[in-house]
Amino acid sequence: MTIPIVVKELYTIICQGDLSDELDGRLTLLPNVDEILNSLYEIDDEYISLLMLASLYGHDNVVRIILSQSTNVENLVELTGRVYDAYQSPISSATALWCACNEGHYALARTLIEIGKASVDHGPGNPLLIDAVINNRLDTIQFLVENNYVDIDRTQQNDHRKYNSLMLSACDGQTEIVTYLLEKGAKIDQQTPITYETALGCAAIGGHSDIVKLLYSAGASTNLRNHIDETPLILALKSDRLHITEYLIDITINELSVEELELIASSMIFSTEYNISMNQAQRTKIIQNRLWYQSKLTIINKNVKR
Repeated sequence: MTIPIVVKELYTIICQGDLSDELDGRLTLLPNVDEILNSLYEIDDEYISLLMLASLYGHDNVVRIILSQSTNVENLVELTGRVYDAYQSPISSATALWCACNEGHYALARTLIEIGKASVDHGPGNPLLIDAVINNRLDTIQFLVENNYVDIDRTQQNDHRKYNSLMLSACDGQTEIVTYLLEKGAKIDQQTPITYETALGCAAIGGHSDIVKLLYSAGASTNLRNHIDETPLILALKSDRLHITEYLIDITINELSVEELELIASSMIFSTEYNISMNQAQRTKIIQNRLWYQSKLTIINKNVKR
């Protein structure tokens, strides 16, 4: 929409600095203040409200004035527009709270949440916690977690996978975020509601050996299975993550069934990557020997029971 002259003047006041008194005076005199505050304006190829503009600039007092002048704060704080992120990528459905967090204005973000009652679950496509993980924003994650604005375990993606923050960061190989979430008490063995995926399984599929080791050291179970009965080891094997497969074999060898050992051994025998390395070939031989031993042991046990 065309920007009215009065809005251009308000825009200038907001951009000049934290001139909250001047802004308050101008807004008080406007007969249509709610209409102006709850509208989006095209500014520098972005579609934003005045609250979003103040949030981008980090002017906390200005934000407080805007909130105090609105008769429909709930609608105002959840109004969405289009802005550009730090990489000049267009972000649709951005709220004032997202703008503040994206720019690192966390005192202002606190104002939007605690005074404006802005929703932390209303981000561009996902809750803000998930969006912060996707964009590798540990600072935003820390702000949300340490102020108890989010539930680490229950906040999930909006898409069909329903990953929480630990699963998603494990999947994406974000070791620093995984470490932080574990320190904050994330439930390490939580599973997704439909496919029963775990953070360890996600890391195994993604080939992130450092995170696999980190999760295992923190107590992650290697025995939890997804909806089609696959353990993290089987997921790593089927994803051709052979270095992770080796690691998981070493720590679970005594817990594996004969069927699992057969699958592992046959997969490694026919794997080109395993055949080009003498060490890997030796590893396959070891697995075959263990398979033979366990098979023999099973037969012996059956005979004894008879």
